[in-house]
Amino acid sequence: LAFTTSTAFAQDDASVAKAYENAAQGLKAFDEDRPAEALSRFSAAYAIMKLPSIALFMARAEAKLGHLVAAADLCDQALHLEDGMGDPEVQSRAREQAKLEREAVEQRIPRLFATVLGAPEDAVIIRIDSAPVAMNALRTGVPLDPGIHAIGAQSGNQTREIQVTLL
Repeated sequence: LAFTTSTAFAQDDASVAKAYENAAQGLKAFDEDRPAEALSRFSAAYAIMKLPSIALFMARAEAKLGHLVAAADLCDQALHLEDGMGDPEVQSRAREQAKLEREAVEQRIPRLFATVLGAPEDAVIIRIDSAPVAMNALRTGVPLDPGIHAIGAQSGNQTREIQVTLL
């Protein structure tokens, strides 16, 4: 993880120094297999400096925590970020690595498929973990992290809920 400074950004020296410190501490925590702490540190650095290298390490920490959907999203972010204050070679390598890791993470993300029986689809509200989900998303598969998820369906005053475990 490498950075260079630039006056092209309106960030003060103290903020940039704090971002460097958080990124370094995040890398140390990641190397010591403390992904939750690493994610927290990288997130603090990312709030100041949105660099592909930081997004990539955040994605790696999310993946270690089992948050594969967030990891894939962060890899996507890394692919589209500018070099900013970072070393252009390091940021370019981070984007290349993010593309590879995005593909690998995507293969590990389970998808939930569902259909509605016994009621018109437009009369049913489907929720996954309390969040509404469009029926067309269920037909193509909703990407979810591995683990237990609550699936609910409501039509009028009738409600059904089940729990599913995705591996």
